Amino acid sequence: MKITLKFKILISFALSMALFMGCLCGCEKDGGSNKTSEDKNGYVTETMVTSETDETTPEITENSTAVPTAEPAPEDTPVPVVTGTATSSVTAEPTATPKVTTKPTATPIPKMTATPTLKPTATPTPKPTATPRPKPTATPRPKSTATPTPKPTATPTPKPTAAPIPTVNPDVQVGDYVFFGSYEQDNNTSNGKEEIEWLVLDVEDGKALVISKYALDCQPYNTLYTNVTWETCTLRNWLNGTFYNSAFSSGEKSNIVTSYLSAEDNYGTDAGNSTNDKIFLLSISEAKKYFSLNSARQCKPTAYAKAQGTSTSGFYGNCLWWLRSPGYYQYDASYVLSDGFVDDRGFGDGVYYGNYGVRPALWINLE
Repeated sequence: MKITLKFKILISFALSMALFMGCLCGCEKDGGSNKTSEDKNGYVTETMVTSETDETTPEITENSTAVPTAEPAPEDTPVPVVTGTATSSVTAEPTATPKVTTKPTATPIPKMTATPTLKPTATPTPKPTATPRPKPTATPRPKSTATPTPKPTATPTPKPTAAPIPTVNPDVQVGDYVFFGSYEQDNNTSNGKEEIEWLVLDVEDGKALVISKYALDCQPYNTLYTNVTWETCTLRNWLNGTFYNSAFSSGEKSNIVTSYLSAEDNYGTDAGNSTNDKIFLLSISEAKKYFSLNSARQCKPTAYAKAQGTSTSGFYGNCLWWLRSPGYYQYDASYVLSDGFVDDRGFGDGVYYGNYGVRPALWINLE
């Protein structure tokens, strides 16, 4: 578009120049003359006067404007108008350059293009999407872990402090009563065992021979009715086993002396072998030696011994109690009657008889 406009201007300018040059040449040929005039503004205008008029040459008058002929411009394209005031100035020079005043080209006013109004596009309302219901997941049951049972820590048993060893007063005399050891006596086990009371029979070389004041239990000399000696009878085993462990503490046991016991025959009956015992019974000779009177040998049983079967039907509620010596026969054993008399034959009852009381004897270390 711009190239076409420039091209048209150039063509118009060329045509104007061609017309101007044609007029100039015609004047020279016809011998025309120039006429000078001055306008009211003081401008000098030269007018060429010719003798004849050429119909084909356009007449250039004062302030005339040569308008080149141009092809009609299209309707939608503005055609620039080139205007120029051709002032013919003829001088003596052979060629005069005409002054051409070019009218400014009108800048086409751009047509207002209507900006189309954008129709509001309807924002589609999003369809609500159904939120899927979460499938219930089965919560796994926690596996029960077996809690390990803590192993019990062994609580160290405190070492027992050495208690003073129970002993008997070293100044004891024959005929005194002392307490040593404990055994059930009142037949009431709920209150524990009671202290054993002993009668001192002899004191020698820092030792004391004692015998229980009461019959403490009821036991047969031997559980079977057979020939037996002190060495083999069941009563010896019971005294040095069950009774010894039940009646004395470890400290008290340490003060009990192991005694040598000789076997004494009676009426020619074999008494067996001598023994070494902690707990024992008196022999026939010892019962007569340490008790000079029958009344001194009389003995009563404890409530516990009576409950175990000890007989008290004799003299003044006293009981019979065993000696370790054999009787007239080996299946018999000697004993003390309820009135205190020593029955060395043991007639009438055998070793298995079970209603006699037991009076233990022992030697205690006094040092």
